[in-house]
Amino acid sequence: MSRGPIAVNVWRVGFLLLASLVAAPVVGQTDPQKLLAEADRLAWLRVWTRAEALYATARQAFLKGDDKRNALYAEVSQLRGQLPTLAVPDVSERLSLYLDDPLVQTDDRLRLRVLIIKGETDEDLDPSLSQRSWTEALAVAEKLGETGWANRARGELGLVAFLQGDTNTAIVNLGQALKVAEATADTSSVVRWLTLFGHGFVELNRPEQAIDFYDRR
Repeated sequence: MSRGPIAVNVWRVGFLLLASLVAAPVVGQTDPQKLLAEADRLAWLRVWTRAEALYATARQAFLKGDDKRNALYAEVSQLRGQLPTLAVPDVSERLSLYLDDPLVQTDDRLRLRVLIIKGETDEDLDPSLSQRSWTEALAVAEKLGETGWANRARGELGLVAFLQGDTNTAIVNLGQALKVAEATADTSSVVRWLTLFGHGFVELNRPEQAIDFYDRR
């Protein structure tokens, strides 16, 4: 089935948005706060590998300035960019240690970042661990008024439900999160969740419905 004009436009807009942000490096920037802001912007688009170098540079600057909190935030975020090249169990264990760090236990925004990365990491390792992290991440995001991350947490909890065999909960949670992502122009989440819906229906041996979701990306 070919993509209709609306689906093609949505896909093209999403691609151009991501490409434009990836193609906007911070040249000669030395202010760690600005580096961190740019890295976080890329991370929001799930371009973690692109953000990794910025987090690394920011971390070194924060360490020189004895800013332990922001250095740790950048370190954790840098780890997420390195995830594709690392052993998932090792990363999961390291993130567990971060969660026990006194700084992480007393700083909600720092804790939210660790929980997000832990939840993503454990989806490929242990859905029950991922569920625990995303559930807490949802609560912390709501407490902080981070509506975007709260919606992402709900969507990821839908994915975890599917991995645990709870198809009905998965469809409801992912469906609701997808609607919010579309309404708030969270393009990377729209693409991710439409793809997951498609994969899910393939697993359920319902290819026609899967194609419908793939065509909407």
